Amino acid sequence: MQQTNRLDFLFNASHTMFSSCPSLSRYYMNEFQETLGEYELKPTKQIERLACQSCGQISIAGLNTQKAEKEGKAKVKEFDRDDMLDMSKSEGVPWLT
Repeated sequence: MQQTNRLDFLFNASHTMFSSCPSLSRYYMNEFQETLGEYELKPTKQIERLACQSCGQISIAGLNTQKAEKEGKAKVKEFDRDDMLDMSKSEGVPWLT
């Protein structure tokens, strides 16, 4: 019971302090992660991905994270007009018939 209360406090405090004091938020999340380890508990994948495992920084999409896209060209299949007309008849596409 006591361990659950401590984990709840650390998790909620980390999220509450995120916008006003990020360093305190990181500290609370880091303590949360260490407490999980002390009690030999394994967090769910969702909670695991929520914060950095080394420093405790909470990840908020679009605020402090970036999405990296692979460079390269997507393959585009080219059709000529006759192919498009044949496909429209067989698939029933109304705007090409």
